[in-house]
Amino acid sequence: MPENLWEEHRLKVADLELGFSVCGSGEVLVLLSGGPGDPCDYLRDAHQNLTTGFTCVAFDQRGTGKSKLELQNTVTLNAMKFVDDLEALRQHLKLEKLNLLGHSWGANLAMLYAAVHPTRTGKVAAIASGPINPLMRAVAGSNVKRAFSSEDISDFAALREQQQKAFESGNLEQFRALHLESTTRFWARNAIFSNYARAKFNAGFNADDFNPVVNRVTWQSYSSLGHDKMLSNISADLLVLYGFQDFGSITQAYLIREEVPHAKLEFINDCGHVPWLEQAETYYDVLTKFLN
Repeated sequence: MPENLWEEHRLKVADLELGFSVCGSGEVLVLLSGGPGDPCDYLRDAHQNLTTGFTCVAFDQRGTGKSKLELQNTVTLNAMKFVDDLEALRQHLKLEKLNLLGHSWGANLAMLYAAVHPTRTGKVAAIASGPINPLMRAVAGSNVKRAFSSEDISDFAALREQQQKAFESGNLEQFRALHLESTTRFWARNAIFSNYARAKFNAGFNADDFNPVVNRVTWQSYSSLGHDKMLSNISADLLVLYGFQDFGSITQAYLIREEVPHAKLEFINDCGHVPWLEQAETYYDVLTKFLN
């Protein structure tokens, strides 16, 4: 389906205008991208085929993509602000309930919304969820480096130090260039299972629109919420999907189900953090069966 069939929309909330695009027909499904700090373009493109059965809403979270945020601080990038934005979107679209598909951080946000607004949530597909607590974040960080040589560890640490200095100096252009190198040279090696999928990911990866301020401030806010203890509030149908080879430990799936016993767990073999690139047929089959 041609990209120009997506219609661009704006939604004014208290401190910014949120941007989102809409395509398709059928029940509404809101797409939530990862990061935090990544715009929704990659997730929209990956799920274009869903627009034949759903009205897909590709939602740029605050501070990303078309949702420009002038003042970026611990108040405006508090994780609960992201939840409020989704509730504003639900009201704007005049929907009784939101159906959500989130990838990585977007999966965390989808589950957070479902925990805060259980009666306003329809179905939630949590794809390759990011860490739900500090321990799981430390595990994910270790898994990214699990196959590194001693030289890789040294190079990766040096690159991260350069990123930190660029961030602290406000040189976001340099930060994004370093983020591109860090992601394609190191992160993808242990986040994406197959050589083919990794090469495809690296060829299409674009760090130009990544917002590191959103990433850092929002993760800090989210980590302080104790979201893993809020999961028990979720009453919506919940799909938790992981690739067995994801750097984010599949232990999380079972931790989530401890809090949400009705959650449906699905795992895909020979698959890491980006299942639509790695095992597309299985991924879309599991996803569409759940959503339908």
